[in-house]
Amino acid sequence: FCLVAIELCGRRAAWAGGIAGLAFAVHPLHVEPVAWASGVKDPLSAAFLLWALLLYVGAVATEERGWRLLRLGMALGLFWYATLAKASALVLPVLMLLYAVSLAPKRRRALALALPFVALAGLMAWVMYDVAAASGAVKVRTAAPWRVALTTLTVVGRYLHRLLVPVGLSPRYPAAGSPRQELVAVTLYVLLLTLTARRHRRAFFALAWVGAALLPYLNVLRTSTQQADRYLYLAVGGWGLCLGLAAEAVVGARRPARRSLGEGGTVLAARKRQIALGVCLALVAGYAVLSVRQCRVWRSSEALWERALAAAPEDALAHYMLGDAIWEREPLRAARHFRRAADAHLEAAADHLLGAGAAREQGDEALADRHSALVLEHERLAADALAYLGTVVKQLEGEPGVLAELGGAYQLHQQALRLSRGEPRFHYLVAQDLIEAGRYRDALPHLKAAARGPAWLREQAAAEIDRLNTIPRPTPDPY
Repeated sequence: FCLVAIELCGRRAAWAGGIAGLAFAVHPLHVEPVAWASGVKDPLSAAFLLWALLLYVGAVATEERGWRLLRLGMALGLFWYATLAKASALVLPVLMLLYAVSLAPKRRRALALALPFVALAGLMAWVMYDVAAASGAVKVRTAAPWRVALTTLTVVGRYLHRLLVPVGLSPRYPAAGSPRQELVAVTLYVLLLTLTARRHRRAFFALAWVGAALLPYLNVLRTSTQQADRYLYLAVGGWGLCLGLAAEAVVGARRPARRSLGEGGTVLAARKRQIALGVCLALVAGYAVLSVRQCRVWRSSEALWERALAAAPEDALAHYMLGDAIWEREPLRAARHFRRAADAHLEAAADHLLGAGAAREQGDEALADRHSALVLEHERLAADALAYLGTVVKQLEGEPGVLAELGGAYQLHQQALRLSRGEPRFHYLVAQDLIEAGRYRDALPHLKAAARGPAWLREQAAAEIDRLNTIPRPTPDPY
């Protein structure tokens, strides 16, 4: 990223690219994709993307045809790798087109060299959408189009706010909230883009970089409804470029002539430049301090999900994950979190059930089907939480009042089985409860149903069936 920033800020002001690189390296939003094992795809994809962008910029400036084609081919290969690491790398052609229209010394050549990347991005987008649709990653949408547009603008505003003021970061954020501040942030961002479009092209490119990096997360296709810090990994690069260009503009400004300002005016102007540069460096240092604090949030699963509940107290996933993190040490506390997660999903399922009924009364079968699909999804998630809850309740049978507060393990597993529409793994849990109660004959049908599950479950169910068949049955009393 430093090399890209130096290329865009100008090699004469390499230190400005260094400031941009520092901001990119220590920004608190980068803690999540680095600390979280599953987030490794973000820096991996960004590394390939940035090298491809650097080679593309070099190819535009190269006059020799052979070297130009070599750089272009290497850039295409790296772009392909970036998309395989993460689909959000498909924004690279957008960055190339922005560079071509705003910064490229030879615009026609830059536009022509960007066309192969546009074609490859279209092909990869088609393949990825086909895979996502087949796997169920593309979710159904039930909101009206105007509400979707308002939600999208709100999410963009929240992202911009966290990019500039990364305080209170969390792995989960509440879905609801007042959109006023977010809409103001979006309005200011669009205004800055408009003001810099003609006279300050490098600033325009840096600001447009932020918007381009957010394009995959605007919920055009409902692949994810949650916000996440890792989604801003590449957008931080645009903000880092803004800081580098601001420092260059302040420090690199021409000194005013002494005849016009005098000695005092010259000293004052120099102090203003020093203060402005100090503000940029202080901002980078502040980001570093916030990153250290954010690393403490990610030191353990318990600390992480407690922070998530502080930001979103009603988040069902946060309750579920916190319960999973502490159930061996604090089973009673974990059971209460599993209970809240199950109740939240059941409440959401009930709301969608009402929505499906209302849609059918209005004759909108498509909307009713979307609501019905979400009912099944929330009931499945509630079944998972209830299954964990039943397992934890077994450890708490000696605790006074536990059964009254949370319910018995058998009843909870039965409810999970009903909500899951007879999923084999829940049959196995119910069978285990019946075996512990000595009801072997009642457990056999559930074990046979569990034997229709995946291979690991079939093996366990078959072993349990064989064991039960070896248990001697009592001889009936003839009297």
